[in-house]
Formats: sequence, C-alpha cells, structure tokens
Amino acid sequence: MSEEPHRLSHDPRWAAEVAAVKAGRPDPKLLGRVERRLQVDLREGVAPRPLLVRLRWAILLVVFGGTTAVAALGKERWWPVAPEPTAPREAVELAVAPEVVVPPEQPDAGAPGVASTTPEALGVADPPAPRPRPPRAPASPPPQPEVAPLVDPLAAQLSSLKEAQVNLQSGDAAVALRKIEVLLAAHPNGPVAPEARVLRTQALAAVGQVDQAIRAAHDLIEDRTQRGKRGEWWRFIGDLERNRGRCPEALEAYRAAKALPLKPAAKAAVEAGTKACGGAP
Repeated sequence: MSEEPHRLSHDPRWAAEVAAVKAGRPDPKLLGRVERRLQVDLREGVAPRPLLVRLRWAILLVVFGGTTAVAALGKERWWPVAPEPTAPREAVELAVAPEVVVPPEQPDAGAPGVASTTPEALGVADPPAPRPRPPRAPASPPPQPEVAPLVDPLAAQLSSLKEAQVNLQSGDAAVALRKIEVLLAAHPNGPVAPEARVLRTQALAAVGQVDQAIRAAHDLIEDRTQRGKRGEWWRFIGDLERNRGRCPEALEAYRAAKALPLKPAAKAAVEAGTKACGGAP
C-alpha cells in the first residue's frame, strides 16, 4: 500500500502560504517563493508528493490565468468551506437606496473672511410689513319695526272734544268746527259722539251756517240722548229764525218750546223772542 498522502496544511513550512490561498488572495511574490522551493526540492532529488504537484499546477494556473475562479475551484476541491451568508433583503434595499444629498451648511455671516448673504448686506430692502386689519365691528341687530305707543281711544276723544270747546269759547268757531268734524268722522258712534254733535250745532251757528245749524238742531231733537233738552233746541231754532228775519218760523219754534219742560232761563228767552216777533206771550 502506498503511503497516505501528506497534506500541505500539516507542514509548518507552508502554513502561511496555505492560509493565503484559502483566503483567495494569491500573492505573486508568494507564488514565486513556492515555485522556487519546489525547484530546490527537485534539484535535491526529493520527489514531490502528489499533493505538491497538484498545488504547483493550481498556482501556475492562477498566475497565468489571473482569475480567482481557479483558486475557488481548488478551495472547493481540497478545502471545503461553509457558504457565505446571504445578505438580508432589507440590507439589499438599503444598499440600492438613493443617496440622500445633504445641503451644505451655510457659513456663519459673522465669521471672518466669509461674505454675508443677508438682505441687509446685499442691499435688498425688507418686504413691507403686513398692514394690521381694523377690528371687525360687531354685527348690529336687525332693525325692529317701529311700534306706535299705545293711546287710550277714549282719552284721545275727550282731549279732542275739550280742545274744540276751548276754541269755540275763545271765538275761534271755525277751528272748533273742523276738529269736531274730524272727531265725528273717526268715531261716529263713540262715547263722546253725542256731546260732539251738540258742539258741532253750536259751531255751525257761530260761523253763520244757519241752515246747517237748524238741520243739526232737528237731528238733536230726534236724538234719544237729548230727550230732556228738546225744549232748549226748539228755542235755539226760534232764535236762529228770528235773527235772520223769519218770524213765522220763529214763532212756530217758540210754541213748540213752550209745550215742553223748560228751565226758567230758557222759558224767559222764549217769551222774549215771541214778543219780539209780535206774537202773544
């Protein structure tokens, strides 16, 4: 039996060379040293062992081919090594990620020898400051419709009647008549309407509208509110007729007044009017 082949890695003389070959980094100087040692062994008559012969051919292929594939083939054949770990997917993605460009840091304007790039140094005017907005006025409430003050209708009617009486007593019969007609037109059936009709009849007589005053007096004679004053109104009609020279009509009105109850003053006025027209007292 042949002797077990001697491994090159067991020889302490070749430990460094074998380690370099396993690392896959062939060194030309190292290869030259191995070649020279092989030649020395041949000259000394030492037959190279089969493993040394194979190593020599492998080294020659590496030198002349200049590729690492031959060295890798020799490593896989003679010195099996564990496969290199595969890089994880995240590492690969990070490796191909785009490079982040960091903008260069701006030099300090206050440093010596560095030109300032501020707007003041470049002669650029600052932008105008924004104008402050005036405070918004609070929204005003919508205008409310004007409401007329509440007026008591009866008080207003009494006030108008009182003013008309004052005007008539002061001799301003035309103003009194106008106010009374307005009052009766607005409130023909109001609580002061009877008094207003009496005052209207007197104002018509005062302004010289005799015919209208006589018709108004006849209306008052038919008015229930004037039932106790009918004799007075007949006397009023007789005086108007006598004053304008119509004694027959005046005597007829006086006779109607005597047939009704009269106050002493009214009765005396009727007798005086009858005598003035030539009638029997």
